[in-house]
Amino acid sequence: MTKLAADHAVLASNMLAEARLTGTTIDSLGESAPESAAQAEAISDLFAASIHAPVVGWKIGCTTPHAQQALGCDEPFGGRVFADRLYAESAPASLFAYALVECELAFVLGADLAVRRQPYDDVDEVRAATLGVAPAIEVVASRYTSVGAVDWMSLVADHGANGGACIGPVVPVAQLEDLATVSVTCTIGGVPGGSGSGADVMGDPWLALLWIAEHLRVRGIGLEEGQFVLSGTCTGMDLVKPFQPVVASFSGLGELRFVLDGDQ
Repeated sequence: MTKLAADHAVLASNMLAEARLTGTTIDSLGESAPESAAQAEAISDLFAASIHAPVVGWKIGCTTPHAQQALGCDEPFGGRVFADRLYAESAPASLFAYALVECELAFVLGADLAVRRQPYDDVDEVRAATLGVAPAIEVVASRYTSVGAVDWMSLVADHGANGGACIGPVVPVAQLEDLATVSVTCTIGGVPGGSGSGADVMGDPWLALLWIAEHLRVRGIGLEEGQFVLSGTCTGMDLVKPFQPVVASFSGLGELRFVLDGDQ
């Protein structure tokens, strides 16, 4: 990376970190916007280092052809989830200028998927490293004024627009149904939102876990025991406002509730 590119990366990461801290948004990264996946990932790494919060998991975004076409990319992308944005049943609305929710599957790791020389190319291997799967709600809260106002590289720099996650009880792997057949529905304030199934995630959610294990291996990053991976949405994105209860229902995995509240 040239000095100019490095300076832009620092400036971009500072802009994103300030927006996260204050719960505000920026229109774009301007002249510091990344022009490649490598530049975007460099910004995200600096952004992560500035937060000083442990990484508890990763999200996968853009797992459908429709999403990839909309953003102009040809594969998914990843982003970190931090410990200070892991929620039980609620999150302060003041953290976000706006929030959307996605209903997803969370793979909870029972063993490391470490950095190594040989590729991860076997679903059975990542399944063997998985303790279980939990119902999950991802809060999508980009540091940008609109998720659709920037390109996919700027979203990668922003950890895939992750604002946090709510994770439900873990179902052990041995008790799981075929994840592609899991049906998922979402209601927002009692009104039906998105719906879908595990098959909406790359045809089989296990393929999403395999994808990110290999993607991170190439970047020199390992997945650690105890961390989780959000699969990508099964229901699309739904806008949520403060005090609107979100109810996500997953066949075979149970129900998960979440709300943005007024607590500080």
